[in-house]
This record gives sequence, structure tokens and C-alpha cells, in this order.
Amino acid sequence: MPLPHGEPAAGGVEWRLRGKRYEFGLEDSGKDGAFLEKSTLILRKGGGRIEDCVSLSLPSQLPGHHNHCNVSAACCAAWLAGVPPTSFSAALGSWRALPHRLQCVAERGGRQFWNDSIATTPESAIAALQHASGRAVLLAGGYDKGQNLQPLADAICRHARGVILMGQTADVLQHQLQNSSVGPAPQTQIAPDFSTAFRLAVEMSRPGDMVLLSPGCASYGWFRDYRDRGDQFTRMAQEWSPPA
Repeated sequence: MPLPHGEPAAGGVEWRLRGKRYEFGLEDSGKDGAFLEKSTLILRKGGGRIEDCVSLSLPSQLPGHHNHCNVSAACCAAWLAGVPPTSFSAALGSWRALPHRLQCVAERGGRQFWNDSIATTPESAIAALQHASGRAVLLAGGYDKGQNLQPLADAICRHARGVILMGQTADVLQHQLQNSSVGPAPQTQIAPDFSTAFRLAVEMSRPGDMVLLSPGCASYGWFRDYRDRGDQFTRMAQEWSPPA
């Protein structure tokens, strides 16, 4: 039986809430919360009785819709805790991204090299692909944790210009790419090791592309951890020089 004053849950049952619900996102729903529409942050609480808005300049180290949603969520929590919205832009301007999180580590030969090695799940790799849509040559795959990789394969078909597959999941991903219902697979190659994967990705890329390490899988097998994977990619990207 549904519980009164709750929120829908699995199976149609509603959970009783003891707190106030606030929404966040990139489009104003008209409800209480924080909504970042382009460069304007809209803040609302008290059933619309209290509203505020402020202009925000988002730093380049926070690319992608998922990061912009995170900004709106953080601003919502800070505002509700009493932080003045006029301080948000300064706080964002002083923010420094942690490594291995959709981080541009080099620009060479008209290409950008992005280290997103912390993307060890399909969902995080999909978010990176959506940011790079249409111009990404992706390095994907790794240790097989038994995850459902079909959503990642579908996102690769939608958003990647090419993909280099690595590790235990390479064959699985290749099969899922070939059988994806969303469209034809992009140019695909399987690499036997990481240095070969990097070389193939660069050879497949062209000026204007992003060479994107966002594996969607764990690093075990070829690397000590995701940091080792990202560090190796960063080193190779910074050492690479385009052909004369």
C-alpha cells in the first residue's frame, strides 16, 4: 500500500520522507532546488517563495553535462547551508580538478589527449563520450568485472569516431559493437598492450579529434591501478610528436 507524502519507489511503493526534497539539473523544473541554465544559476526554496539567481563562469576543468549537474547540486547544498550565491563564481574559479577525471593532459598536432582513467564503470565512460560526441577516438576496455557493457557499446556507436579495445573485455565489446541496435560500429581495433593501444588511437585520430582514455572497465591485469593507467597515458601523450 503506498505510503502518504512519499516518493515513488520500485514496484510502485512510495517511501516516507522525513526531509525536504530539492532538485538540481540543467533545466529549470519550476520546483525547489538549483538549476544551471547555460551561465545562470536559478535557486529556489520554500515552494517558490524564495528565489535567487546568479551568473556563473564554469571553469574549463569541469567539462561535460555531468560535471555541470554536479555544480548545480553542490551550489544547491551550499545555498541551503547559508552560503551566499555571490561567492559561487569565486569558489569555482579557485577549484582545481583531481587527476584522471576527464582531464586534458596534452595538445599535440591539432589533437587533444584526455585522461579519464578513473572511469572504471560503463556509466562514467558514457558521460565522457557524451561530452566528446563525434570527435573522440576512444581507448576502452580492461578487466572483466562481469558488468553489462552493452550500454557502453551503444554509446560508442553513437558518439565515438573510432575505438581501440583493450584487456579482457575487448572481445566482448567488439561483439557488442557489431551487434548494437543503435547504429553501425565505428572503426575498431583490438590492441595487445597499452603502448600499442595508444599508437593505434593516435594513428586513427585526425586534427580536431580527442584521443580519450575512458575505459569503462577496471585496470587490473595490465596496470597496478587506474592511476598507473592514467599516468602512462599522460606520459605517452606528452611525449608524442606529430610526424614531420
